[in-house]
Amino acid sequence: MILDKDGNPITTTSRIEPEILEELRKYKTHEHNTCLECGYVGLMGKTVNREKRLKKLAMIY
Repeated sequence: MILDKDGNPITTTSRIEPEILEELRKYKTHEHNTCLECGYVGLMGKTVNREKRLKKLAMIY
Protein backbone atom coordinates (compact mmCIF):
# COMPACT_ATOMS: atom_id res chain seq x y z
CA MET A 1 0.00 0.00 0.00
CA ILE A 2 1.28 3.47 -0.84
CA LEU A 3 0.80 6.08 1.88
CA ASP A 4 0.98 9.86 1.85
CA LYS A 5 3.03 11.85 4.38
CA ASP A 6 0.20 11.62 6.96
CA GLY A 7 -0.08 7.84 6.65
CA ASN A 8 -3.28 7.85 4.58
CA PRO A 9 -3.56 5.59 1.52
CA ILE A 10 -3.03 7.40 -1.78
CA THR A 11 -6.11 6.89 -3.91
CA THR A 12 -5.60 9.43 -6.70
CA THR A 13 -3.76 8.42 -9.81
CA SER A 14 -0.67 10.39 -10.64
CA ARG A 15 2.05 10.10 -13.24
CA ILE A 16 5.20 8.56 -11.80
CA GLU A 17 8.29 8.34 -13.99
CA PRO A 18 8.97 4.73 -15.09
CA GLU A 19 12.47 4.76 -13.55
CA ILE A 20 11.09 5.84 -10.17
CA LEU A 21 8.20 3.40 -10.38
CA GLU A 22 10.64 0.55 -11.02
CA GLU A 23 12.61 1.48 -7.88
CA LEU A 24 9.41 1.81 -5.78
CA ARG A 25 8.40 -1.75 -6.71
CA LYS A 26 11.33 -3.04 -4.63
CA TYR A 27 9.64 -1.90 -1.39
CA LYS A 28 6.54 -3.15 0.40
CA THR A 29 5.61 0.24 1.87
CA HIS A 30 6.17 3.83 0.76
CA GLU A 31 6.17 7.34 2.21
CA HIS A 32 5.92 10.79 0.69
CA ASN A 33 9.23 12.55 1.50
CA THR A 34 11.73 15.14 0.31
CA CYS A 35 15.35 14.17 -0.41
CA LEU A 36 17.71 16.63 1.24
CA GLU A 37 20.52 15.72 -1.18
CA CYS A 38 18.85 16.03 -4.57
CA GLY A 39 15.57 17.82 -3.79
CA TYR A 40 13.31 15.01 -5.07
CA VAL A 41 9.80 15.34 -3.62
CA GLY A 42 7.55 12.30 -3.82
CA LEU A 43 7.21 8.68 -2.88
CA MET A 44 10.15 6.83 -1.38
CA GLY A 45 10.40 3.22 -0.30
CA LYS A 46 10.50 2.47 3.43
CA THR A 47 13.18 0.07 4.61
CA VAL A 48 12.54 0.18 8.38
CA ASN A 49 9.26 0.52 10.19
CA ARG A 50 9.94 3.47 12.52
CA GLU A 51 7.42 2.37 15.16
CA LYS A 52 8.92 -1.12 15.39
CA ARG A 53 12.43 0.33 15.63
CA LEU A 54 11.40 2.68 18.45
CA LYS A 55 9.76 -0.19 20.35
CA LYS A 56 12.97 -2.24 20.07
CA LEU A 57 15.02 0.70 21.35
CA ALA A 58 12.62 1.18 24.25
CA MET A 59 12.99 -2.49 25.21
CA ILE A 60 16.78 -2.17 25.28
CA TYR A 61 16.71 0.66 27.80
